[in-house]
Amino acid sequence: MSEAIASVTTDREEDYLKAIYILAHGQATPLAPGLLVERLGVSSAAVSRMLQRLDRSGLVRHVAYQGVTLTEAGRRHALRVLRHHRLVEYFLVERLGYDWAYVDESVDRLEHAIDEELAGRLEAMLGHPPACPHGDPIPSAALEMPQIVERPLNTLAVGQRAEISRVMGDAATLTYLREEQLVPGTSLTVTERSARGGLLTIERDGERLLLPPMIAAAIFVRRPTSTEAADSRAHHGAVQSVPL
Repeated sequence: MSEAIASVTTDREEDYLKAIYILAHGQATPLAPGLLVERLGVSSAAVSRMLQRLDRSGLVRHVAYQGVTLTEAGRRHALRVLRHHRLVEYFLVERLGYDWAYVDESVDRLEHAIDEELAGRLEAMLGHPPACPHGDPIPSAALEMPQIVERPLNTLAVGQRAEISRVMGDAATLTYLREEQLVPGTSLTVTERSARGGLLTIERDGERLLLPPMIAAAIFVRRPTSTEAADSRAHHGAVQSVPL
């Protein structure tokens, strides 16, 4: 079937397309179907059947023993679902006070229920937010995904200063990050790296925090603005600021 007329008919198909986009984003090789088993909590047989269906619809290209990739039509469908998901998530958390650690279950149901007209009105009402509360970028109405230059916090060297761009993890991890104010937009500096155990010490607003590897791996950072970098050098004095 032509990509131009390929269509999604079920919420479950959209769930698969969204999962494929997220899992394969940034990699050049086809996605291993086994990763969908783990993310979606389904059997290998169920994944195989769905990929065959999506392949027939022209939304993915699935080659046995090689993996799966989204077609252009499939990619656009995935971005549309992500756009709706992240706009609804922003609305529920920032306007209705939902807990950002537990909001996904509600959003997963609602993302399929809105159309692009409602999404556009919701986006305008919210002031065109660039990202969801967790820092994941919101695709535009033209289904273009903003690009963020970022890296995992645990790859920074001692002395490097950065700003949190995005966080991820289960409910317990997200709850911890919120309680410690390790949220998108927060500036921090790596002050110490343990030789054993992978522990990372950071300084945030004059307070030092010791982060275990699992927490550090859940945080992604980007280069701070020039003003923040200058403030950091003035504040930290002897701590050398190393560019990202």
